[in-house]
Amino acid sequence: MEPGPEEDFSWLPGPDFNLNQPQFPNYRKSHIDWGAAMAGRVDGSTYQEARVVHDGGDSVLGKLCGSLCCSLLGLAMYFGALISLVHNETSTVCVQRALQAARGNRQVDCDGDVAGDEGKLIYLSCPLAAESLPRHSPRDFGAAWLQGAFDEEAVKMRQEVTMLQCVEEKRSERQKQGDKTVQVDSWTYSMEWKKEPVNSDLFKAWTNGGAKEALSQGCGRSFQRNPKSWGGLTSKSVQAPSLMVGKFDLTRHLGKLSASTPVQLTAGRYQGPVHGPERRVAKDGSAYTWSDFLEYYGDRAEREWRQAEKVASDDIAIEGNTARTCSGVEEIGCMRISYFKSSATEASHIGELRSARGRKLATRPWMAPPSWLCSGGSYNEVDLFAEGLLSDQELISDAESENMSSTWLLRAVGICLCIGGVVMFLNPLQTLANLVDQFFSWFRSIPVLGWLLDTLGDAVALAVGCAIFGVSVGIGLPSALIVMSISWCAVRPLLGIPMLLALCMALKSLFRMAEKGKGKRKVA
Repeated sequence: MEPGPEEDFSWLPGPDFNLNQPQFPNYRKSHIDWGAAMAGRVDGSTYQEARVVHDGGDSVLGKLCGSLCCSLLGLAMYFGALISLVHNETSTVCVQRALQAARGNRQVDCDGDVAGDEGKLIYLSCPLAAESLPRHSPRDFGAAWLQGAFDEEAVKMRQEVTMLQCVEEKRSERQKQGDKTVQVDSWTYSMEWKKEPVNSDLFKAWTNGGAKEALSQGCGRSFQRNPKSWGGLTSKSVQAPSLMVGKFDLTRHLGKLSASTPVQLTAGRYQGPVHGPERRVAKDGSAYTWSDFLEYYGDRAEREWRQAEKVASDDIAIEGNTARTCSGVEEIGCMRISYFKSSATEASHIGELRSARGRKLATRPWMAPPSWLCSGGSYNEVDLFAEGLLSDQELISDAESENMSSTWLLRAVGICLCIGGVVMFLNPLQTLANLVDQFFSWFRSIPVLGWLLDTLGDAVALAVGCAIFGVSVGIGLPSALIVMSISWCAVRPLLGIPMLLALCMALKSLFRMAEKGKGKRKVA
């Protein structure tokens, strides 16, 4: 947890914190044998506890062992990144060659007239068959009480259910206080819409008075527990049993269709399975919840609540594609049920015709002819699918753009991993510099001289860190580019050879400059 600029941690225990400090009267002795102590405070809807700990990992031996392990991991990361760069360049070329070969496809009719095309690369762009566009209603999602709100014809539909619940978020941070480490644990309470039930029985508020106060601030003083019953409602999707595009069975591509178009619900008077917050009529004639009574009447809230008349609060409010179980003020337990559908009514596909017999025509991925370093595997397969009526050239162009985008992303990741691997490999040097800085910090209590030594230690640690990063970039970036160039020499010689020569000349120039600088220092 990174404290924001507005957070005040001045209440934390200092280096001289002990069990007898009067400013922390609410501390409790920790279970830790080496005498840690704990203090807490409430800040709005957040409860914080500070605990003084002695971190065994701060020892010199522990730091050195950790840095050596980091160095070995960095070495593995460096070579792993180089291997992944080679694989990325090779696979990119293979995919590009396969897509180029796919431009020689044959377009077929949607009615299934494919005589003599079995085993060939085909292209089709057709409407979805009626059997792939079934009708859906709320009953299909277990929401029969909402029947009549919609009746949609779609290949896929989705129901998204969320409930307003009280949520506990725990964060932890460690701060250095002299020769001790202070761990700050924070529990923040808020009301959020969640797709899954939140088990409020495990909240710290039930075992700690300070956390209970924070809970009251974040979720209301009337909060007891999150509802465990969702009325049988869950987020789910329903879809057609098969995806028929014209006469062709493309069910294997059904997962590529997304249900993201909102479904407009028909307004009406619906009664939900989960009741909203109970409301009662106050003396002013308006209906209020228990929390409203508690806030207004205070100690008299319970008596006034018993005397007030109950008001039904289970009407469903319809807003666009969402049904809300709370028609008024939203409180803990209110639910939102939203509906989305796939707007696909046509689809386009390039693949190999597997079977030309029967009522349903099946396809499969087409294997491009083998070429240099691309003799087989998934990179030689062409199995393109897209929603809508697209030409074969548009399908292939979109696939090429996607291939190039992923290639550049993996290149950037590979280069960063190469540089990061070198940084981790040189981590022991940074650890030694940090130990020097820590040694100088022991003299901070000496007037003037202590400040100078502490500043010198900080400067040494910073300088070593900057030098390590510079060296890592100088090693990681060129090595990644050289490996990519060597890969291109095999699959793209017209690009790889010039790039490799340019890199070699650049490295040679850098070495010459380094030798000249070394010679000047010797003369001086």
